[in-house]
Amino acid sequence: MKILVAYASRMGGTAGIAEAIGQTLRRYGHGVDVIDAGNVTDTTPYGAVVVGSAIYLGRWRPEAVAVLRMLVASSNHRPVWLFHSGPVGPDKDVEQTAPRRVARLAKQLGSAAPKTFAGRLERHTARGVLAHWMARSRLSGDSRDWAAIKRWTVTIHDTLQTAGRPGPGRATLSDWTRRMAWSGPEAPLRNHGQPMELSPDRYDAVLFGPDVWRVPSLGTLALIAGLKAAGLTVDVIPPRGDGIATALDPAVLLATARRLIVQPSRTVVIEDKPAGIMAGRAGGFGLVIGVDRTGHAADLTAHGADVVVTDLAEVTVLAAAGSR
Repeated sequence: MKILVAYASRMGGTAGIAEAIGQTLRRYGHGVDVIDAGNVTDTTPYGAVVVGSAIYLGRWRPEAVAVLRMLVASSNHRPVWLFHSGPVGPDKDVEQTAPRRVARLAKQLGSAAPKTFAGRLERHTARGVLAHWMARSRLSGDSRDWAAIKRWTVTIHDTLQTAGRPGPGRATLSDWTRRMAWSGPEAPLRNHGQPMELSPDRYDAVLFGPDVWRVPSLGTLALIAGLKAAGLTVDVIPPRGDGIATALDPAVLLATARRLIVQPSRTVVIEDKPAGIMAGRAGGFGLVIGVDRTGHAADLTAHGADVVVTDLAEVTVLAAAGSR
């Protein structure tokens, strides 16, 4: 997947957000071009597009609007995400209404309303009489919420993954309009040449199925060591009271998540039983990994595994952002 991040920045704040979006998408394996909207001449090489603009007095920069018009005129339909930035001070977290023409173009593109991010207002970058005056007030400063920007960007990756389902690491969706039923034994499995990565910036805990934990391979032991070194919580899913691990239900996993004080959406489930895979999916867990040791990968995929590996040595643990 090649993604275009086009931005129109008045004082540099929006440009910084666009660069952060591009960096996060690259971290998840996408090819990304971050380009000033005024320099965008062709959008056809891209399978997805993110367009952002500074919003000033309720208006988008004209070069960002021009990119939207270019996308509408294109015969190549692809997913488009929009954002704008600028609010500072007490209203920095208030969603800004999209300008009328931007809202009209977004509707034509099938895009959601632009996401609002707080902006930056500093004396050395302020442009215009009003901006210079505001930069000398208590509104001055960098209000950009980098964690919120990263969370929003991860939803873009997740949406592409859901549509293309290639497995975490690299999206390969080439046609957004192609919809497939990802169920049944014919469901495509992950290409084992693709990287499978777990990031502590996205997940807080990993829960292992009882049998995966009980009969660990060298790859499993290495993964556990890597997870702990990265600061993720590691635990085992307890079997039901009757001792039958294959009879798991979502309540068992959710109870474990509550005990560890972690959110299911930020928790990974690793299971080798179809019932455990179904429980992880039904419980709303962030990622469900199936371990195929007996040649039943298609069955695990059919029951909802996001990705299937034959050995957990295929899973790499990334370092947290900002760490060495």
